[in-house]
Amino acid sequence: MEFKDALETMLAAVCDKDWEKFKEFLDPKYPVTAVLPPNRLIEGNDSFIESQQGYFSNRTGKFSYELLQTEASGDLGMGTVKATYQDFANGKPFTKTVFITSVLKRHQGRWILILDQNTVLEDHK
Repeated sequence: MEFKDALETMLAAVCDKDWEKFKEFLDPKYPVTAVLPPNRLIEGNDSFIESQQGYFSNRTGKFSYELLQTEASGDLGMGTVKATYQDFANGKPFTKTVFITSVLKRHQGRWILILDQNTVLEDHK
């Protein structure tokens, strides 16, 4: 699978809240480093998995994205998306714009997530 296809498969798993499909992009040999809102550094797969459980188990939130950029060379690929996250807090709807840059490494024919940088821009349209 080419990098862009792998990235879009991983993002589709996020949109669909398909935890089993998303886990295919994790590998214990390559721990994930993630920077998640609001300014949280997550290191290692166990911590990353724990940080994602709330999103994947919440059936009310909706994630959509626009692919802005991809670049791949050899066994490394990077992609940036503008994501929109819609959900409810305290009974009121809200929308967040998040710019996400993901770096994946190809290992034994699979693309593995190794870096996930998420930046919320409160005033971005």
